[in-house]
Amino acid sequence: MNQPSSKISWGVVCLIGTLLIVLTEVLFSLAQDFEYGQPPNRPIVGVVWLSWFASAVALLGLFFGLRVKSHSKSLVGVIILVAVVTRLILVFSNPILEVDFYRYLWDGIAANEGVAPYKYSPDAVLRSNADDPELEVLQAAIQESQSAFTIVSRVHFEQYTTLYPPVSQAVFRTTTALVPDSASVKTHIYSIKFVLVLFDFGTIAAIGWMLFLLKKHPAWLMAYAWNPLVLKEIANGGHLDSIAIFFMAAGIAVFVWIACELINLRSTSLTPRVHGLSLPEGMVFPEGMALGEKDGRDGGSQMLLIIASLVSGLLLACGVGAKLFPVIFMPAMIMFLFARGRFKCALAFVAACIFGIGLVMWPMLNPANKPVSVQISQTEAAPDKTDGLAAFMTRWRMNDAIFSGIYQNVEYDWRKDGAPWYVVVPNEKRVEWFKEYGNQAYFVARVVTVGLFGLFYLWVVYRVFVNGDPEDLVNVLFLIIGVFFYLQPTQNPWYWVWAMPLVCFAKNRGWLSVSLILFVYYLRFWFTEKNHPYQFMGTRYQGHDFYDHCLVWGEFALVLAILLSGAIVLRLRKSSDSAVETSVV
Repeated sequence: MNQPSSKISWGVVCLIGTLLIVLTEVLFSLAQDFEYGQPPNRPIVGVVWLSWFASAVALLGLFFGLRVKSHSKSLVGVIILVAVVTRLILVFSNPILEVDFYRYLWDGIAANEGVAPYKYSPDAVLRSNADDPELEVLQAAIQESQSAFTIVSRVHFEQYTTLYPPVSQAVFRTTTALVPDSASVKTHIYSIKFVLVLFDFGTIAAIGWMLFLLKKHPAWLMAYAWNPLVLKEIANGGHLDSIAIFFMAAGIAVFVWIACELINLRSTSLTPRVHGLSLPEGMVFPEGMALGEKDGRDGGSQMLLIIASLVSGLLLACGVGAKLFPVIFMPAMIMFLFARGRFKCALAFVAACIFGIGLVMWPMLNPANKPVSVQISQTEAAPDKTDGLAAFMTRWRMNDAIFSGIYQNVEYDWRKDGAPWYVVVPNEKRVEWFKEYGNQAYFVARVVTVGLFGLFYLWVVYRVFVNGDPEDLVNVLFLIIGVFFYLQPTQNPWYWVWAMPLVCFAKNRGWLSVSLILFVYYLRFWFTEKNHPYQFMGTRYQGHDFYDHCLVWGEFALVLAILLSGAIVLRLRKSSDSAVETSVV
């Protein structure tokens, strides 16, 4: 009975893979209208609808893929083929509503001129007449190359220096060094996107290894490899996050191997002797107690586990050096090793993390590379603050709900149409706070959300301490990044791609819907272009304010409802399984 079902599912998977390639071609066609400097009335709504449809199709592909025989090598081949074709199509498409890659390219150009990209803002390079040798080198570079001038002119938030860590900078520098100065801007863009896609392929390989280690169906690879959000943000949008995601996924994959090896070593112990007594055959020896000579834990295995711990820590450190977020996994992983009694492995992992982070982050931390404020013109003084990372950590907010709810209830009222609908603290009270403490809304919201995340992490520490199952460990690591995302002040869709390599290990299947729902973010650009007034709960909103204060809450509520439904289904399934086990006993 299973064979016909598997054959039908196999055919449907091939059909869906072909459809995804066709939909990618349609997206490529729509991207033609997103040339830099294109006037309004771009097909933003069309892109969002197409992305929603493609996401639903990809989930359908996953559904049928899981019904193909798990040992089918052809299934993996089709998954990889579709992943490669769709990415290569989008590499050569116009980025849709994205400009971050101009910063990457400019950072690479500056570094190749021998100037640290952390020192001078693009605005200073374009407009300053200060007498500064390094600044003059950069200004000479954009005079000699029209492409370099165009690239630096298009950098977003040009008043700030770069905020991207050194590992990413090494990728930018290498990529721009391989492209001739005379090359067109589009050639530069396609080059950096192609390199970022290569890291994406590495992530796919790491996910595949984790699926193999945990004996999960290879079709789960579709959750990442065929995901339209991943395709849009990396192959089309050219976001550097693929660098950090690769190192994160590789580091976690090595750690999963360690966790699996610990299970294997424990289960293969051969009737150890304790105080001269043999344990009955089949009895599981209590973890943490000293085993006899025939426990399978020879010196070679110990050394291999220590080396793997070092490799995992170094890979995660490189991830931090590409983008800072992988650091949030480290405490939970350290606790996992300590709880299993693997103190040498834990110390090796800690040492690799600390040494690795210090090494890769030094160019950014080096005082010689700190941001330099220079005179912009004869009429404009040097700006007080140009540090891009500091600005991002203390000001940026986008697509947030929880953070915004706290922030707006602390900040004094600035909207001429009244406070947003979710503000419950009287304006008089907020003005009083402002007069007494200054505008500390961002700081307060940060403290509260970090506190909430800290409480959640205490549960994580307990969970990894009592449960040594590798699959549960990966589920917990996914929950760390999932909760972290929704407590952040900046929830750009490409930040969710951080979680995507682990989403196939999430026990709550509701998480699979998040990438689909996040495409609503791009409607913000449509609201900005139209700039129409809207009424919601008695308050007037103009343009993207309607998205920021209304639609974003609908987006969050939908995700929350789906996750709660998934949690209920999971609980019912566990109850059903427990009832079956009880009846069998």
